[in-house]
Amino acid sequence: MGADKGQMAEVVGFTAPYLRKDRPIHLLGIGGISDIFMGVRQGIDTFDCVHPTRIARHGGALVRGSERGHLQIRNSAYREDSNPLQEGCACHTCQTYSRAYIHHLFKAKEILGMQLITLHNIHFMNDLLADIRHGLKTKTLHEVEERWFLAD
Repeated sequence: MGADKGQMAEVVGFTAPYLRKDRPIHLLGIGGISDIFMGVRQGIDTFDCVHPTRIARHGGALVRGSERGHLQIRNSAYREDSNPLQEGCACHTCQTYSRAYIHHLFKAKEILGMQLITLHNIHFMNDLLADIRHGLKTKTLHEVEERWFLAD
């Protein structure tokens, strides 16, 4: 949807006011955290994107506070890391497995690694959207957005 994120935001901002307010507005292919906040501020109601599952297949785990928005579990830095993918995450993956174990699964080409990160990434997105809904309800969306970009 455009050459870059700025153009995408411009197109969404231009078109959203012309859409019916009595119907949900859906934006396809948007999976980045900043893109979701941009869409919500412009009236988008629902999103879907392959981003969380696609990056999981390649070892990308969504995390708060990362410049890229995710960590690459295949990197050697995680070979002996006993931390969960994301501190404080309540998903099964983070409650049960370490970064080192998931790193090992990817190096051994075990499909379980992809599955575990996929579970985490979907949980991450559900948490994000629940927090956004709360921010809309309490009129604290700006504070919610700031929290999602700060490292834990």
